[in-house]
Amino acid sequence: MFRVILTGWILMIVLRLSIYVLFFITERLESISIPKLILRLNSRTVATILFFSLFFMSCKMNSTGISKELDTGLTTKYSGLKPERTRIVMNDEVLNHHDIPLGESFKIINEGVSGFEVRDGKVSVSCSLEITDAEGKVLLSAPDLFKGNNDFTKEKAEVLSCTVNTGEPMKWEENYQVRAVFIDNYGKGTIENKITIRAIDIP
Repeated sequence: MFRVILTGWILMIVLRLSIYVLFFITERLESISIPKLILRLNSRTVATILFFSLFFMSCKMNSTGISKELDTGLTTKYSGLKPERTRIVMNDEVLNHHDIPLGESFKIINEGVSGFEVRDGKVSVSCSLEITDAEGKVLLSAPDLFKGNNDFTKEKAEVLSCTVNTGEPMKWEENYQVRAVFIDNYGKGTIENKITIRAIDIP
């Protein structure tokens, strides 16, 4: 978490410095003609301008990060797409633990999702789901839970959820890793949710 915060501060500092550089260049362009400006630039200056241009492009195209809920252990990695909040819900109740009664279903919900590429007023999303046991054996692998119904309005896609069912061959008091991945089919954005659940007897 400290590394993520430090990286964020460094990017903010670099971004602010790059803005000052662009302002300076803009002011100079008002008094210097383009041919004269090109002649005055050396290779190091050109490289610096190219670097900041690429940096701005990458910042605009991508938002990357990771978050983890301390109570449930839910980890969310995102790139391009960005959720404002992610939570685990069972029976319309937001969970603050990772114990799931065997036979129950729960949802992984990403809210306030942004960053989609929109085409003709629509976005297209896929959702894969994988469940493995403590030894890494795959119990369930679904390439696309949204298959046949991938197109959404941008507003509807702001909430992306995945329903996870528990049951056979799961066993009581065993841990299972659940991994759901949401993909922007028109762009390159992804959201990956991972949580380790403990299957318990029905209280």
